[in-house]
Amino acid sequence: MLEENVAPQAGILLVDDHPANLVALEAVLGPLGERLVKAGSGEEALRCLLSEDFSLILLDVQMPGLDGFETAQLIKARERTRHIPLLFLTAIHRDEQYMLRGYTLGAVDYMVKPFPPEVLRAKVKSLLEMHRQGQAHWRSEAVPPQPAEEATARGTQAEAVRGREWEQTRAQKSEVMRLITEQAPSALFVVDEQGHASFMNPAAERMTGWSLEELQGRTLHDVLHSRREDGTALPRCECVILQSLERGEPLKEHSDVFLRRDGSFFPVRCALGMLERGGRRVGAVLEVQDVTERGRSEQAAVFLAKAGEAMASSLEEEELLERVVKLSVPWLADWCAVDLREEEGPLRRVVVEHREPAKAALVEELARRYPIRETDAVGVGWVVRTGEPVWSSEMPEALRDRVARDAGQLELLRQLAICSYIIVPLKAWGRTLGALTLCMAESRRRYTAADVPLAMDLARRVGQAVDNAQLFRQAQEAIRVRDEFLSVASHELKTPLTPLSLRLQGLLREVASRPESLQEQRVVASVEAARRQVKRLSDLVNGLLDVTRITTGRLTLELERVDLAALVREVASRFREEAERAKCELEVRAEGPVEGRWDRMRLEQVVTSLLSNALKYGAGRPVRVEVVAEGGVARLVVRDEGIGIAPEHLSRIFGRFERAVSDRHYGGLGLGLYFCQQIAEALGGRVVAQSEPGAGATFTVEVPCEGPGAPEE
Repeated sequence: MLEENVAPQAGILLVDDHPANLVALEAVLGPLGERLVKAGSGEEALRCLLSEDFSLILLDVQMPGLDGFETAQLIKARERTRHIPLLFLTAIHRDEQYMLRGYTLGAVDYMVKPFPPEVLRAKVKSLLEMHRQGQAHWRSEAVPPQPAEEATARGTQAEAVRGREWEQTRAQKSEVMRLITEQAPSALFVVDEQGHASFMNPAAERMTGWSLEELQGRTLHDVLHSRREDGTALPRCECVILQSLERGEPLKEHSDVFLRRDGSFFPVRCALGMLERGGRRVGAVLEVQDVTERGRSEQAAVFLAKAGEAMASSLEEEELLERVVKLSVPWLADWCAVDLREEEGPLRRVVVEHREPAKAALVEELARRYPIRETDAVGVGWVVRTGEPVWSSEMPEALRDRVARDAGQLELLRQLAICSYIIVPLKAWGRTLGALTLCMAESRRRYTAADVPLAMDLARRVGQAVDNAQLFRQAQEAIRVRDEFLSVASHELKTPLTPLSLRLQGLLREVASRPESLQEQRVVASVEAARRQVKRLSDLVNGLLDVTRITTGRLTLELERVDLAALVREVASRFREEAERAKCELEVRAEGPVEGRWDRMRLEQVVTSLLSNALKYGAGRPVRVEVVAEGGVARLVVRDEGIGIAPEHLSRIFGRFERAVSDRHYGGLGLGLYFCQQIAEALGGRVVAQSEPGAGATFTVEVPCEGPGAPEE
């Protein structure tokens, strides 16, 4: 051990870009009595080393300009300074990559900031003693000291103690190096000047699929870097890593593509550091990071941005879906399809895109011949029904057999040659609108679990875009219906006003010209006609008010005991005159009372609307009305033998302002059947329509005799 009063042979060089850190180091190491020289950068440290000698260098890792690693590399490259031990100071806790790089450059140890002052002083004092006694040269090629037994034989006990201390330090460093290389997340390769591999850590084996025994002694370029992604050979003269080895220059950061043992490519970023022995280059350490996920994320972000632009450029459902599937093929799939839910019936295949246009017809034929049903146990139907995605990296024959309904579908699936697939639901605001299908076939690529989040993200955006498109279409339809309604309402409201005005004008002229000869019968007839037109006008206005009440949820019921049979006979009697004008035989079968707890006015409105429709559309043919009660349910049936209703219109005739025929020929606002359905449902019942074109129509109203329930007190 050195005595405290022995003058130091050389000082300590402190290198840190923060002046406060230099002051702190000076305060901690001052009690050692050593000469302390401060440098604020790597460049300044090198200038200090040109003019004077030092026994130890404390070097900050992270500095602007020349960082600690670059400064250390320049220090070790000079004969005059390469023997000076380096103690790295870093703020990065337990960073194996930094530690490995530092040890490669000749560091004797690391200390992580902040460190206890007494620990730093003890470490520096120990390093100074060992350096000045010449027991370590602090380089990878350093010759170990004489064994402790020889030193003891020479009678120098202190030499033996220091020898053992050196052996322990070297063993500790070896263990640290082993842990670093084994646990480092990056792949590490040690190669000679010709690029032959002599070492690789476990991360390198996992990354490449090669073992150290298989790769040792082989040229790294020939195994991992000999081909480009397009399959062409990459000459050795174009290999950036080999060029750096030949020049003896380190490679800070380089992006490239490497080859796994299974033949697949993966993007990497690598760095190359040189190894020296006795002032001569003996090889290098290659650090490799697999950036597949980083590259995948960057590409996914670009793809989703383009998909967003494509969808934002249109509010037409099919147009935006076509743009998305064209973008997805072949980037995300060999072929892609979108199926959407319909109000009734099977799912509808809206768009299909295939990298081979001829095979797109096969996909469409598959959906046409074998419609997708939500009850399906697998595939698109299952995804739409459950709202959960499915995917598979393989499409085994057993799965095709299970999916296929018959031999024809199995043959189509074989022709499509699906090898991997992802099916994800299209959702918006908690509703499942359909499904997006992505399939790999000709390219033989396989999906992995990492591809599912991207497909889900795309499906989420597509679902929102489809929902927006549907809302836009509904808004456009609502505007069309509104405009059509205003046109019809204007016409219908004018219809009773015109004859009313003419009647009143005629009556006025009659009174003015021949007041003494007025005949009571003519006056009564004119007033009656005027009264009918006023009633018609009043009914139209009331109808519009009822629409408002229903749509705002303010349709109220006044429940009382009502005889439906008596009510139907009463309403039918009012239609006798109208039936005669329409040349319709009006037959009512309502024997016996059919009583229940209903709203009389609303039931009368239902009967009136159905009789009016029957006489209007069944003119010249019989109209039959029947009222019966069975099992606590009252049933009203109105049949005509008129023009009938086409099947495609049956599902919409109960909508607001809907008509199955032209309003030019039959008039009306298209509200009658809408009111019937709303009133029946409010009473706890329903309305059913049955019809065929040219064979008339039958409307059946069923309501429970006890009504919708007693009103709350």
